[in-house]
Amino acid sequence: MAVHMAVKLDLVDALSAADGHTLTADELAVKVVKAEDKAESAALISCILRFLMSFDVVSCSTKKGPGSAVLWRYSLAPRCWWFTMNNGEGSLGPVAVFDVDEPTALGGTPAYNYFRKNPRLSTLFDQAMAHQSLLVIRKLLEHPKVFDSIEVIVDVGGGTGATLALIRGRYKHIKGINMDLAHVISEAPSLKELFYGVVHVAGEMFGSVPSGDAVLMKWMLHMQSDEECMMILKNCHKALPDNGR
Repeated sequence: MAVHMAVKLDLVDALSAADGHTLTADELAVKVVKAEDKAESAALISCILRFLMSFDVVSCSTKKGPGSAVLWRYSLAPRCWWFTMNNGEGSLGPVAVFDVDEPTALGGTPAYNYFRKNPRLSTLFDQAMAHQSLLVIRKLLEHPKVFDSIEVIVDVGGGTGATLALIRGRYKHIKGINMDLAHVISEAPSLKELFYGVVHVAGEMFGSVPSGDAVLMKWMLHMQSDEECMMILKNCHKALPDNGR
């Protein structure tokens, strides 16, 4: 919950933007809080950051202030890099926000059914998956043998196509088919130059999967029952040639 609040209040990015300089809770309150009562906000920010300090998520140093006061000054610890949004290489920040909001919001309703009716949560989920994918796919791209002999790759549940755009950015001979639900595909930026070579297909993975040389799924099956997983995997198998992946 503390990481969730630090990300949601933009504390992590404010510390990151400080470029190594330390900030007090009062200074952070000025940067990220719109409310008039900065003092109360600073006290809450201090509680969040001191808790995160105990887990080495942020670093803290003390300095003597006016009179007998002690100033607590905060900066990012190395592991906090994973939660920043301004590093340009992916982030776990949106995942931290979604993982806290999601269980309460769903209330037992199957996730994808709920997303159809709740654009705010759907967008939050898509952002979380896209940023998390950046972290993983950038590492995968460093191993060209993974993509040997692949001409068409299908990303099942690929969101708005960010993963396939990254793959095509490195391996331009590969055609990408991005499959997701209709309300997700409607937000896909198909006209942007980065997404040329990526075809967006609206569909249900429980029905069928587009054909390709390889099928990619990221953080999909854990949200399904065993029976649903079997159905999805069988559809993926049908979509692949004998030497498919």
